[in-house]
Order: sequence, then structure tokens, then C-alpha cells
Amino acid sequence: MLTIRLKSEGKKHQKTMRIVVVDSRKSSISNRYIEKIGWWIPADHKYAVNKERALYWISKGAKPSTTVHNLLIEEKIIEGNKIPKHNHSEKAIEAKNKKDNPEVVKTENKEEKKEIKEETKPEVAEEIKTEEISEATVTETQTEEAENSQTTN
Repeated sequence: MLTIRLKSEGKKHQKTMRIVVVDSRKSSISNRYIEKIGWWIPADHKYAVNKERALYWISKGAKPSTTVHNLLIEEKIIEGNKIPKHNHSEKAIEAKNKKDNPEVVKTENKEEKKEIKEETKPEVAEEIKTEEISEATVTETQTEEAENSQTTN
């Protein structure tokens, strides 16, 4: 599978990145790339991409990494929405919201609890009815048995 990704180069604190096409099955072992299609300097946010070659490799099935995808959208080589760099879990988002607005979260939790209580009430009522019916049938059968035992004596 082909991937368009960044390959790190340069000195410490002066990183430059090459935008390269790699075979994802072999690239981590050999650190070789098929073709260099551009460069990116993250410190200055300067970059250049060969549009024709990028479109060629995408047509061949190469999938760009998240950062390269966003660079290609900025350069208007491909169309679409940018992909967020970090996919935060729901728990992390809720924790952040609790820090920002603790009162709002508390009211939301109260509303959720009310909804849960309201949803469980009908079920509990049905269980109680079934218990009452089963108890009523048990008492009826006991009284019938008692009557039968009295008539036989």
C-alpha cells in the first residue's frame, strides 16, 4: 500500500521535512522512498508540493497522512475538509468541559439522571404488577387446595 507522508531531515531545531511517496510495508524497515514530491519547513510553515506528481500518486491509490492531507488541501491540490490532528476521546472532552463550565455539566448530569429515572419507572411498575399477579394466583391455588383438603376430610 502506498502512502504519501513526511520524512524528517535536517539538524536539531532546524527540521525540514520531505513529502515522499513510500510503500508502507517496507518504509519503516528500509527508510527508503519511491519519489520525493515536495518539502515542508514546519518552523516557517513554508512548503512546496509538485501538484502533478501528487495527483498521479493519489490516482494510483496512495493515501496521504493526516498532515500531508491538510497541506494538500491548503495548496488546493485536493478538495475536502481538513482532518483534525488529534482525535480526542469523549472522556477527555467531557473533562475539559467540566473544567471550563462545571455548573453546566452538573445540570446536564441531573437532567440525565431524571431521564434515566423516568425510563426505569414503567419497567419497575410492570415488574410489580407481575409480582402481584403471581402472588394472587399463588393465594388462589392455596385457598383451593385448603378447600379441597377440607371437603375430603
